[in-house]
Amino acid sequence: MSNGSFDAASTPLLTFFVYAFILEIITKVRPDVIAATAYSAMRQLFPSEQSKKLVQMRKECIAVKTELTNTSAMDEFSKWAKLKRRLDKALQDLERLSKEDHNDKSKFQFRFAWGIRAILWLLQGTFLMLFGHTPMFFVPTAWTGPFAYILCLPFAPFGSVSASLWLMSCRNVIGKLSTALAGF
Repeated sequence: MSNGSFDAASTPLLTFFVYAFILEIITKVRPDVIAATAYSAMRQLFPSEQSKKLVQMRKECIAVKTELTNTSAMDEFSKWAKLKRRLDKALQDLERLSKEDHNDKSKFQFRFAWGIRAILWLLQGTFLMLFGHTPMFFVPTAWTGPFAYILCLPFAPFGSVSASLWLMSCRNVIGKLSTALAGF
């Protein structure tokens, strides 16, 4: 790189490094946590009818329970019994709706997390197919000795570092750095 121009030979090198960095961030945060956060954000931005109904049912249960506690079972038994039946039915409906909401949340989180993983795997496969024969950089064989052949596996030219080894090295270094920095 000279005079502010971009060297085309360093493109795969940087692409793999940035991909490895993003991959390590997602791995450290975990796709499940990302999916839970995405679900919460989605529900805040686009509340469903079911979630609105759930909130309303909770308020209704609280109101009926408050009224029930303010009613004497000895003095006003018929009113108390009606309120008790109403509260039991409301709690039963709330529990059913809560289970449905939880199932919807679990399905969304499962699909979202596996979608993230699938996208990352597809990206990795695409990068390795596109740059599999491209040397990331050349290393003098005097430095590597008998390991020169291993560095170029599976498809890079002899004396170079392959895309798969470069990706693995970047992930390893970034992972160790993030672990070391997390200790501070």
